[in-house]
Amino acid sequence: MKILHTADIHLKEYGDERWKALEKILKAAEEEKVDCITIAGDFFDKKSQSDILRNPLRKLFSKFKDIKIFIVPGNHDAKAFPKGVLLSDADNVQVLTRQPFQIEEENEVVFIGVPYQEQEGEIIPHFFDILDEIRINSQKPKVLITHGTIVGGPYSFTGGFGEEERYNPIHYEDIKDSFIDYFALGHIHQIRNPFITGEGNKIVGGYPGSPVSIAEDETGKRRVIIVEIKKSKMSFSEKELDTFHWLREELTIVPYYEEESLNKLRAYLKNFKEKGAHLILNIGGYTIWEERELKRRVEGILEKAPKNVKKPLIGFKTIEKEYETLIQDFFRKLDKQKIGEELREQSKRVFCRALAEVK
Repeated sequence: MKILHTADIHLKEYGDERWKALEKILKAAEEEKVDCITIAGDFFDKKSQSDILRNPLRKLFSKFKDIKIFIVPGNHDAKAFPKGVLLSDADNVQVLTRQPFQIEEENEVVFIGVPYQEQEGEIIPHFFDILDEIRINSQKPKVLITHGTIVGGPYSFTGGFGEEERYNPIHYEDIKDSFIDYFALGHIHQIRNPFITGEGNKIVGGYPGSPVSIAEDETGKRRVIIVEIKKSKMSFSEKELDTFHWLREELTIVPYYEEESLNKLRAYLKNFKEKGAHLILNIGGYTIWEERELKRRVEGILEKAPKNVKKPLIGFKTIEKEYETLIQDFFRKLDKQKIGEELREQSKRVFCRALAEVK
C-alpha cells in the first residue's frame, strides 16, 4: 500500500498556482500508484474559499476516484467543512472532522484524524490527552493525521508563525516512541529535513511542507512524502513537485571587478530555466563606479530577464575612500611578489570579494 502525504495547500482561487499544485499532487499520486492521500490541514486558506471552490473540487477529485483522500482541518480551515460536505461525486474524499479524533480503517492501514481544535479563552487543547484516549485493537500500521507544531527534543519550529503554542503543540516526547507508526503532520511550511525521528533514528512522522510557496521566504523546490507499506513495514521517500516556488539568489558587486559581476548576472539570468521557479534577486556589494552608472547597467541587463524574475533589491554602494586606498595598497604589494600572473589575479579577486562581502 502507498500513501502520499501533503499539507498546507491553502487553496484560494480556481486555476491559480495553488490550484495547479493540487492538480500536480493528484497526478503525482496517480504516477506513483498511490492508494491514499493524506492532507494534514490548511487545505483551504480560509472558510470562504471552501464555499467558492466546492463544485470545481468535486469535478477534480472525481477524476481520481480510485485514490482515497483523507483531509484533516487545520487552523486556517477549521470551520471550512460543514457537516455532510461533499468534495467528490465519486465519494473518495473523506474529511475527518469528528472531535477529538476520528478513526477510519482502509485496507492495510488504520487512519486516525485529529482535527485542529480552536483555543477557547486561555484553555489550550493538549495533544497528549487526545493521544491517550485513542484505543485501537488492530495490528495494522497506524497513521495519525494532524495539524500542529512539534515542540521539544531536537525540534524547534517556534517563532516562524507567532505564538506557536496556540497552534496545537505536539510534544516530541509524546510521539517519539508512540504506538502510532507514522504522524502525518502539517502546519510547518518550510523544513530542511521533512522527517521526524525517534529512538534509534526511526522515522516516526513527517512534515512535507507546503507544496507551493505560500510566502517568499519559502524557497526551493516543493515536495510530498511517499509512505510505502509492505508486510506492515514502512519505508519513506520524498517526491519533488514542479510547482510554483521562490528561489533566492544573492549577487555581490565586487569593486574593481564590476564588469565580471555584470557578466555573472547576465549569464545567470540567461541560464535561469528552473521549472515552476520565480527568482528573488538581491544585488549588493561595493563599487568604484558611479552608483548611477552601475544601476543603469544592471537595469539594462534586467530588461532582458525572464518574466519570472522579481524586480531586485539593489543595495550596492560606492566603496569608501579608505577602503579603496586599502585595496590599491594591497594590489601594489601583491604586484611586487614573485608569483604567477594567474595566482596574482586570483588573489586580487578573492581579496576584493571578501572585502565586499564582509563589509
